[in-house]
Amino acid sequence: MAKSDEIFALARAAIERDHARVVSSVRCIMAGEADRSTLKPRLQRLLEGQNNRNPKPEDGIRLDNGLDKLVRMQSPSHNLAQVVLSDDMRMRVADLLTEQRYADALAAHNLHPRNQILLMGPPGTGKTVLAGAIAKDLGVPFLVVDYSSLISSYMGETGGKISRLLDGLAGQPCVLFLDEMETILAERSGNPERSDVGEQARIVSTLLLAMDRLDHRILFVGATNHPDMLDRAVRRRFDMEIDMPLATEDAVHALVKSLSARHPGLPIADFLSIQREGVASKDCLGRSLADLEREVLAKGREWVIEKIRRI
Repeated sequence: MAKSDEIFALARAAIERDHARVVSSVRCIMAGEADRSTLKPRLQRLLEGQNNRNPKPEDGIRLDNGLDKLVRMQSPSHNLAQVVLSDDMRMRVADLLTEQRYADALAAHNLHPRNQILLMGPPGTGKTVLAGAIAKDLGVPFLVVDYSSLISSYMGETGGKISRLLDGLAGQPCVLFLDEMETILAERSGNPERSDVGEQARIVSTLLLAMDRLDHRILFVGATNHPDMLDRAVRRRFDMEIDMPLATEDAVHALVKSLSARHPGLPIADFLSIQREGVASKDCLGRSLADLEREVLAKGREWVIEKIRRI
């Protein structure tokens, strides 16, 4: 049965409209329910339905004419304070968000906020997490392009879908996230032995035109694991590039601080073998932050269960 502190945490998260904490609180309540509890499976079905749903009018976004098949609505897992960023990266993101908030004032002088960002770095460095945190900070829907629906086997359809998506969102503030851009927007000179060079060029050209006329109320966030493979004309269209590196000494300490705030009571530094002098273990450096976070949370679960068993 749910404890009073769990119910209070759920109520507080709901009042503050912190969806990630609502989900976390629900999961805590589920974990405390007995195996034969009827509430547990009901909560599980509720969460599964939330994760798989399509955008609805109450989400503040309208997707007509099949656009709901091209994107997935996601709830950001982190806020900006929880994202591991260097001081320089954090300042650049803050500048971008400030411009977004003062869009009307800029428009009075025929200026527009920057609204096209390219995140670059290996898998697991937090590109999707950062894009979601930006949406959460701005209070707008976070839409992730669905590759399975976007890429078509029919000649010319993929480019048309890209154009239809970007044009169809006009007038609706949101963060639109397109991951692994190099898979469909590789350098057009490419490999001369490829048979799809013509189609590749059409897709790139279509995106360039769509980006040029992109509504400034849409914040378009692209991500790539291989920026050197991305078409140069596409890269030039972005207002800002942010490099997301693998774990450095500072990043590990920032991760410890973030995880300690999100999971109070856990000895996060011990899980990452942070020495007394504050020096991070060499095993942490050069790894993806996502891998380190998964490792820490796994150790955290073991630590909590073992602590309870000793009682």
